[in-house]
Amino acid sequence: VAKDMNFTDEEIATLAVFMSTLEEPKGWGEFGKESLLGLPDYFNFSTVGEVPMDRMRIGAMLDSGGDNTLLSPAQIESEQGQQFARSLVLSNNAKKFGIAREIERMKTQPFMMNGVFNFGFILLT
Repeated sequence: VAKDMNFTDEEIATLAVFMSTLEEPKGWGEFGKESLLGLPDYFNFSTVGEVPMDRMRIGAMLDSGGDNTLLSPAQIESEQGQQFARSLVLSNNAKKFGIAREIERMKTQPFMMNGVFNFGFILLT
């Protein structure tokens, strides 16, 4: 992505990347200064076999006292389960798009400007 978007070494050095628990890439800070980019864990999956379906839990985990919080083998092997696993494996272009989109947001909408706009809107209303 850095090569495709023609970033300088200095710009790349200001970006810290980490794996997050969010459902899509999320950036904090202003690109070119100090910024963070969180990537969802499914950006690591290259094949359906890498998707840990046996450890996945869909929905909220309630304090019911039961151990029935993981997907059952029948759910994993179902057509819907397999379709879900396939949906978590993105192409390289899809991953590049997600990363590039979030970096572009950090360039054009740094977090401080969003805070100033929100504060100004609240103050004026």
